[in-house]
Amino acid sequence: MMEKHAVVYDNVYNYFPKNISDDMAELESKVYGFFKSKIYFIEMTLRRLGGDSSFLYIFNVHNEHGLMTKDLNFVTKPTKEELKLSQKSCWLIILRDGSEIEYQIGFGSDICLFLLVPSFSRNPKRSGESNGVVERDLNPKRADALKSMDLDQWISKVKDAQHLSEDELHLLCEYVKEILIEESNVQPVNSPVTVCGDIHGQFHDLMKLFQTGGHVPDTNYIFMGDFVDRGYNSLEVFTILLLLKARYPAHITLLRGNHESRQLTQVYGFYDECQRKYGNANAWRYCTDVFDYLTLSAIIDGTVLCVHGGLSPDVRTIDQIRLIDRNCEIPHEGPFCDLMWSDPEDIETWAVSPRGAGWLFGSRVTTEFNHINNLELVCRAHQLVQEGLKYMFQDKGLVTVWSAPNYCYRCGNVASMLSFNDNMERDVKFFTETEENNQMRGPRTGVPYFL
Repeated sequence: MMEKHAVVYDNVYNYFPKNISDDMAELESKVYGFFKSKIYFIEMTLRRLGGDSSFLYIFNVHNEHGLMTKDLNFVTKPTKEELKLSQKSCWLIILRDGSEIEYQIGFGSDICLFLLVPSFSRNPKRSGESNGVVERDLNPKRADALKSMDLDQWISKVKDAQHLSEDELHLLCEYVKEILIEESNVQPVNSPVTVCGDIHGQFHDLMKLFQTGGHVPDTNYIFMGDFVDRGYNSLEVFTILLLLKARYPAHITLLRGNHESRQLTQVYGFYDECQRKYGNANAWRYCTDVFDYLTLSAIIDGTVLCVHGGLSPDVRTIDQIRLIDRNCEIPHEGPFCDLMWSDPEDIETWAVSPRGAGWLFGSRVTTEFNHINNLELVCRAHQLVQEGLKYMFQDKGLVTVWSAPNYCYRCGNVASMLSFNDNMERDVKFFTETEENNQMRGPRTGVPYFL
């Protein structure tokens, strides 16, 4: 078996700067020089496999014991059957999802190594624009859909409080699913960026959020879920966010919240709203199908983790989040559920949550999680904060951001957004409800806010 030192790569993540040129010869030279000096490989080839805003590369590495001939064409963790590797051979794979997890899989005397690091190109080259969308190696399905959409016109239409037709909404949802499927469970995001909390169907307040914080694409955004339910305009909120994701995919990141769920939306308003506005449940089905593709978290410059709810006793490292199968309805328990439902509390470790899902987690748990994962901060939403933003614990290692002012048209709270500049310096912007919000009368359901 390969000697132990052969799998110790020092800090490869830091070795490659984020803004490295995507020139293939330069990249191959840097990688070859690094690994030849560390592991004594005698041959290596590099091949570009396409990609979107980030790239997928496979380095076929040969050592003195023989050449690798198998061609691997996958973008997810391979199965054991796919790993027909010759003895003492090694593969290094960099996935376009931006992950930075290392897999080591051994079968007897065979060994396969995977090292996933963030995209090399911070500002990928653009080959042209059509219908307001950058065309970068679009697959045929997305290319065909793109020809049928006028995203700029649709954005104006929705901002004027008009609905897309049922067919237009279906086309949009299918298109955005093709974008979201390429995102990691821990989606890497570069600063500067603005982080926002729950919106809950308050469309006019979302428009004020953009007026306050800046419009896409001039401002980059992370929305931490709970786009729908409780407010009267969940359909408009989710539609405009999908349109912005389709139009500017690199400038807006949409995370899943606990209300991005078929079960909850049938109880807390979104299902009924779609029925009322379209006369059937098709729009609800199209949107809830998109829910299953939304990513679970985002990480800003490797130091700030954004997630809707909170931590999980089953998730000690960020790498464990990357291994969750997210393409499903939110389960009733387990790490996926906890990321959507958990809340911080003034306790040491863990306690049962009154929500009936997720956990209450304390200061020691949060401090340990941040230390293990080299994080400065965990950003989350999920809980109403009267003052709009609230840091938790003595070390302020966690912050709750709430972006729905006068929540449910009666709570009287202010809303906020948390911005990070290029140097990761923080700035908070607060805003209050719009006049349209004031004209609304109470929530459509009397269920407790904390669900």
